[in-house]
Amino acid sequence: VPITEDGGKEGKLVGILTNRDLRFETNLDRPISDIMTRDPLFTVPVGTTLEQARAFLHRHKVEKLLVVDDTPNNVKLLADLLTVKGYAVATAVNGEEALVKVASEQPDLVLLDVMMPGLSGYDVCRQLRADPATALLPVVLVTSLDPQQERVKGIEAGADDFLPKPINQAELFARVRSLLRIKALQDEVWRQAAALKEWNVKLEERVAEQVAQLQGLDQLKRFFAPAVADAILSAGAKSILTPHRREICYLFVDLRGFTAFTDSAEPE
Repeated sequence: VPITEDGGKEGKLVGILTNRDLRFETNLDRPISDIMTRDPLFTVPVGTTLEQARAFLHRHKVEKLLVVDDTPNNVKLLADLLTVKGYAVATAVNGEEALVKVASEQPDLVLLDVMMPGLSGYDVCRQLRADPATALLPVVLVTSLDPQQERVKGIEAGADDFLPKPINQAELFARVRSLLRIKALQDEVWRQAAALKEWNVKLEERVAEQVAQLQGLDQLKRFFAPAVADAILSAGAKSILTPHRREICYLFVDLRGFTAFTDSAEPE
C-alpha cells in the first residue's frame, strides 16, 4: 500500500505499508515509480497515522497463496481456481524455488506437492517449520499417494492439512478458507503482542525519565529553594544555570553627604 500525495504511480512517495510486517515509513522523498513495478493496489490520504493505515490494510487485504508443484498443468489449474476466487497467487516448480518464493513473496498459505525432484514437500515443510519467521505459516500437502500413510509423514513434517489428488474444488476452497481464518487470528495476536511490546518500551522510557527528574530534584533541593529547583528542571535544555552573556545598563549614583547621614540615622 504505497501512500502518495496524489494517489498516482508517479506521485511523490511519502510512505509504504506492506501486508507482511505493516511497515510504515515517511519522508521518502522519491517518485513511487522508483520502487513500484505496478500501480498501487490502494492509496490513503497523506497524514494517515500508522494505526489508521493498519486498519485500512486489514479491511482491504488480499491473501496471497503459494502453489508448489513440478507439474505445470497442476500449477496452472490451482492458480486459475484460486485467482478466480480473488486470491493473489504465486507459483514455484520445485522445493528450492518454493523456499525462495516464501521469503520473497511472504504468502499467507502454501499448497505444497509432496513428490518433487530435489527437495520433497516433506523437506520443504520441515525447513519452513525450522525457521521462526515461517513456523506458523499454514502448509497444505497435496498428494496422490496413500492418504493414510502420507498423513502421518506430513504431520511429522509439520503440515497443517492435506488434499488428495485429483483436487476437489469445494474441499480445496473450504480448507483454504479455514486455514486463512486461523492465520488471521494468529496474525492479530502477533500484532497485539507487538503493540503491547511497543507500549511497554514507551512506558519504561517515561518511568525512567520521571525517576531521573525526581532524583535530580532531590539533589537540587539540597542547594536551592524548591521553587528554584523546579525552575531548573523544567527549563530542560534551556537551563537557567547554563553560562550566558547579555548586555545590561547600569547607573552609579554618588549622593553627596550620604555617608555622614547614614552614620547618624537609624536604618529605618
